[in-house]
Amino acid sequence: MSDHISIKNSPYRQIAEAWNRLAPSDLPRVEFMGEKRQKMLAAATRKYPDLGWWEALFTDLHLVNWYSDRMGMTCIDFEWVIIHRAGLRKYLDILKKRCLLGGRHLNNNHLERIV
Repeated sequence: MSDHISIKNSPYRQIAEAWNRLAPSDLPRVEFMGEKRQKMLAAATRKYPDLGWWEALFTDLHLVNWYSDRMGMTCIDFEWVIIHRAGLRKYLDILKKRCLLGGRHLNNNHLERIV
């Protein structure tokens, strides 16, 4: 079995492709889907099987600069997000609610002030 990301008929491939498509472009891309990542995703997708959940999580990473290399250092990667998925989702949801409750639009400038 090849470790390349193009593993056929794999939900892991779909999640990795969503990362490559939706996560901030300055974060490392997923090129290989080795056994370690497959095991991580197997555990993660038991609780969060919906691809839409992952797509929303990866998209929301754009809300906070320190989750990307825009601050001059790469703080996270695909594996970090898989490991910290639940806490990260809660944190991003709190940021979004704070902005919405305050009647402000979601934008990086405002979110940087919150963080």
